[in-house]
Amino acid sequence: MRIEGGKFIKLKLPKMKFNKGCAIGNLVDGTMMVAGGLRPDGRPSKQVFLINPSLLSIVECPSLARPCAKCSIFQIGFTVFLISQDLSEPHQKLVNKKWELINCNKLDLHSSAVLVQEQVFYFLCGLKRNKKPTKKLYSLNLASGNEYELMKHKLNFKLINPCVYSAYDFVVVVGGQQVNQEYNSRFFIQNNWEWREVMGPDVEIEDYPCQYSDRTCVFVCKDRKIVTIDRYIRISVLSDTRPIDRQKPRSKTTEPKPKPQKSHFSSKEVQEFLNNSVQLNRSFGYSHENLDFNSESSDSESEENTQGMQSVTLSPLSRTENTLGGFQISLHK
Repeated sequence: MRIEGGKFIKLKLPKMKFNKGCAIGNLVDGTMMVAGGLRPDGRPSKQVFLINPSLLSIVECPSLARPCAKCSIFQIGFTVFLISQDLSEPHQKLVNKKWELINCNKLDLHSSAVLVQEQVFYFLCGLKRNKKPTKKLYSLNLASGNEYELMKHKLNFKLINPCVYSAYDFVVVVGGQQVNQEYNSRFFIQNNWEWREVMGPDVEIEDYPCQYSDRTCVFVCKDRKIVTIDRYIRISVLSDTRPIDRQKPRSKTTEPKPKPQKSHFSSKEVQEFLNNSVQLNRSFGYSHENLDFNSESSDSESEENTQGMQSVTLSPLSRTENTLGGFQISLHK
């Protein structure tokens, strides 16, 4: 879906099945990378694909150096990182069309939520060996070494598999489960040098990466809804008002589904597409200047115009003043 101009617009991509629990990463040029996950037989996968919403295409990229079931994708500068949520496993980075392993000291911590702040990775709400979440917070600065650092401060909450994002002047932690396995409907926000707890709307946020535009975080929810939260801690719920399209199964006589194209390119071409990366435009749409994996446009290059969306704004339990200065990830003693 593309959310733009007050509408939810459906993008018709080639039919494709991705692995369960695969990593989804938003790259700076508006494309999306999908990697890893669990195959139907339960084994972790090495597959990597690039989705180009502007060209309505899916291309296959170089395979991972090592299969990964639970991981997150980030782009820092011209480098794409695959960060494992299991801190006993190595991380990976894409260099000259090849994934390289990043070996760190192993920690017995699993299903960690990962965010990036000033090129430093932070791991929070990881599960210990007893399957209980921890309040401890770890950081990893690959510019200075491959060692995890235990932060001096702890979180003041425990969650299982939440969605996290580090925005311009605040950190937001949403969704996931509480220790009692119930869905977490609260928002934990670090702003103005302290953590605040805000009651969220009655919607369930799914495990998709956060979109960020005009200092507003956008989270994907169930039932065709999205939740937005801005730097003033104003929370809104937007609903897709299109009627549900109950499509009939395709006839066996229809044309075969287009397959993702494998790309073969040199290291020079990879460097060129990285150098041509551009920042996302400030709308919820995508830039037309995309990473070039020698993909071709899909035969179904059409969009479905849709109806508008409804918006409901919620008032936070605690108000906060606008802070334009920098901030740190963990401040609760």
